Amino acid sequence: MITGTAIEVAGTFLLAVEAIKLPNLRFVRDRILKVAALKVNPIIQFVDKETSETRAAEVWIKSLFVFFIALGLSLFYAVLRLTGNSVSDVWRVFSSVVPGPIWCDIVVAVPAVFVLLVLSSVGGTSVYTLVVVLLDGAIAMLSFIEKHTASGIVGILGFVTFLLGAMIKIYAYWRGA
Repeated sequence: MITGTAIEVAGTFLLAVEAIKLPNLRFVRDRILKVAALKVNPIIQFVDKETSETRAAEVWIKSLFVFFIALGLSLFYAVLRLTGNSVSDVWRVFSSVVPGPIWCDIVVAVPAVFVLLVLSSVGGTSVYTLVVVLLDGAIAMLSFIEKHTASGIVGILGFVTFLLGAMIKIYAYWRGA
């Protein structure tokens, strides 16, 4: 059912493109999506000499890395809470795996926290990468649509896509899914 609905939404969007004027598509692509992509994924140039720009770029990269760690930790905490667990549950499982005195727990916990920070930065970076890929994909899609809208093929493709989504939903309903 979800697949059929997603295909119907894509078909509806393609049908709506026929009703949207090309200058509006260009405005969305050039003034909104490309500006957002440059803000989210700025181009940083490194030079040999130390300038205020290179120091600002270094501060930007370091603060972005801290943001990724915070975002990843937030995602980790949110997943724990949504699954009905907490950080203390994780610690109980961890301390049951590492038997021995408390100093043994501390010795093993320090590298474990480091690993958690690295994994959380990877998780935060993945979210950032997903946003950049979605923005680039939206720009590419609008460029494709703008290029092919004059012939009307996008409207026909939208109708066929919408029809395919509706048929998938009808088939799933008929099968009792």
